[in-house]
Amino acid sequence: MNQPLVCIIILNWNGLKDTLECLESVKKITYHNYKIIIIDNASANDEAHTLRKNCSRDVDVLLTAQNYGYTGGNNVGISYALEKYNPAYILILNNDTIVDPEFMTNMINVADSDKKTGIVGAKVYYHRYPNLIQSAGGGMNMYLGKVYHIGGKKFDKGQFDMQRSVAYVVGCCMLIKSEVIKKIGLLDEQFFCYWDESDYCFRCRKAGYDVVHSPQALVWHKKPVKLKIWERTPKKTARSIISYYPFRNNFLFMRKHARRIEYITFILYFFTYNFIFNTGACLVYHRDLIRFKEFLRGILDGVKIKPFTYYYEKNYITL
Repeated sequence: MNQPLVCIIILNWNGLKDTLECLESVKKITYHNYKIIIIDNASANDEAHTLRKNCSRDVDVLLTAQNYGYTGGNNVGISYALEKYNPAYILILNNDTIVDPEFMTNMINVADSDKKTGIVGAKVYYHRYPNLIQSAGGGMNMYLGKVYHIGGKKFDKGQFDMQRSVAYVVGCCMLIKSEVIKKIGLLDEQFFCYWDESDYCFRCRKAGYDVVHSPQALVWHKKPVKLKIWERTPKKTARSIISYYPFRNNFLFMRKHARRIEYITFILYFFTYNFIFNTGACLVYHRDLIRFKEFLRGILDGVKIKPFTYYYEKNYITL
């Protein structure tokens, strides 16, 4: 089998244990023509140098000058990979994932089978419940401004084993043809985190490529099963992230991509359902004024932000 070069981009941010476990699983894959690039997004406790000590020299470790978010950190790795290795594919892989030995072979087979395929996603399970699906591809409802996981929280009985085109795939495991990146650019750094993969897949499809779910490519993600808007989050920074960015970026995504009628129906739906529900979650269930303020700030910034595809030069060193 022809094995085109794949650069695997793994972003670490204060997740040393998960990153090392992810690397151990990647080392067991049956696909051989790949290069691992780890980007440490300015983690605390000198994690980048610990990674360098624990990784073989054939793994590239980059340390960024500051936390550039999911989008900016991955863009550092993508740009570095394209310039240094010129791979046929880029694989964005979350550090909190465990991969099946055959996952890469299956994804490449899908990507190589059709020139129109630009992005391939895996079947993603919850790590805690190995047969419970997180995502078998994703769908979009542009009239409501919603994205959803196909097969989400359903036990796998083979009902989602059909390879098919989807609206988007989850960003924890996303194989991208390099020609797509050269055509549509990098991840949009305005998003920082949340909605970024939806935006990228939308741009990919708009450029004439297909986004495809590969049901034989299996990945287990350490995402909590019951991660809801009302889940209690003790840390102030974490409360800010999950209360601000999802709503800010929901508006940003819709302002970038929605037609006029879609944006109007989204606004009506948001302020007659989402706003009331999330206000109740913040003030009644959590009794958390900080969380409510971040929710409001996210909406206001999402309405005001000027939407455009954005990325900038970032500082990093190679360890």
